[in-house]
Formats: sequence, structure tokens, C-alpha cells
Amino acid sequence: MTVRIETIDAYNPDFRILEQAARLITKGEVLVCPTDTGYAFSANGLDPKAVARVFNLKGRSYSNPIHVAVSSIEEAGKYAHINEAARHLASRFLPGALTLVLPKKETIPAMLVAGRDTIGIRVPDNRAILSLAEMTALPLSAWVITREKPFRFATIINSLSCGMALCFLGYGALRQPERPRGLVPLFWGALCFLIAVVISLLKGGVIQRAFKRLRERTPSACKSAH
Repeated sequence: MTVRIETIDAYNPDFRILEQAARLITKGEVLVCPTDTGYAFSANGLDPKAVARVFNLKGRSYSNPIHVAVSSIEEAGKYAHINEAARHLASRFLPGALTLVLPKKETIPAMLVAGRDTIGIRVPDNRAILSLAEMTALPLSAWVITREKPFRFATIINSLSCGMALCFLGYGALRQPERPRGLVPLFWGALCFLIAVVISLLKGGVIQRAFKRLRERTPSACKSAH
């Protein structure tokens, strides 16, 4: 298959090119699409054949799961169980260079997550892949080809093969991550949420008032004991 190269501005993507890319995604093809952390192999995460092609293109072991990019945390609810901790983190850090690891729903193919019960969810801070995810209404594989900075055209070309339907590039338009990138497993998310709640209570004076009442009662209890 001939590799096709299109130029797109990640900040203001061409709708015509996005439409072409969306059609290819729904047909099971694999694209190279810019994200906020690098260029990624993007395909329909619900299509096992497309997912297999992503694994094979880079020679990735099937024992390693692949994350997906979605257009919003609400869209993520179709593919993962979203709790309050995850929603709190999403409201603070997404879109952005953050991956939430959440319990997956049955719609997710086992191959995509290497047979695990969780899935990595991303909402990238990049208009190109966000628009593509929104237009297809699909979870797109977000396996970054390279994190080399600056993002070099030659590095991407060397990663391509005849299995590609389209090389979908945004020359000079990749947004560099503004926040630290990382994985947030469910228990860490819950811990962050609890810390945020405690901070909110401290700011509101709830905990201070509780300690004040406790100190007021303690002397009385001591006097009655004497």
C-alpha cells in the first residue's frame, strides 16, 4: 500500500483532511497522527484487526497494552468505568499529557489491553487527534512512535511501512506538553482525590473548627475526672 503524506496544522486542522482520515479509520486503516506528546499510530481501538496492525507495525509485544485517545472524559465513559477521583483529575489536567488507567468495559477488545482489566485513557491537548476522535466517535489507539524532541520528519518516515494507509503529519504544529506526563492508576487517582478533599476542608475551616470543639471539650472532661 502506498504511503500518503498530508500536512496539517495541529492548532487549526483542515476539516477536509480530517474527513479523509476519519473515513480511513472507520475502514480499519492505521494513520500516523500528531498528539501532544509525539506522533502516534492511530487506529480504531474497537477493531481487533486494526489493533493487530498497530502491534505489527512497530513490532510491539502483544503482552503490552495500548492506550486510547478520546475526545472527552464523557466519551471515555463508553469504554471505561469513571469514578469521582478520575473525574476530578480530568477536570484539573485534561485535555493534557496525562493518562488515566481505569477499569475497562466489555466493549474493549482483550488484545488492545493485553488481556488486562484496565485501559489507559487519554484526552490529548492537540486539536488534530481530538477532532479525529470526535468525528469517528471511536477510541483511537494512541501509541506514540517517538518522543524525540524536536519531532523530526525523518524519524517518522523511518517508522512507516507499506502497511500504512496515510501518514498524517502536523509540521511544526505539535503542542509540547505543558504538564508532566504520566500514568495515573485508579488507587493513585483515589489518593489524589482524597488529598484534594482534605485541602478543600482545610481551606473551608471545617477541620479547624472540629479541632477547636475537641479542645474545648477536653478540659471539661479532665475536670470531671478529678
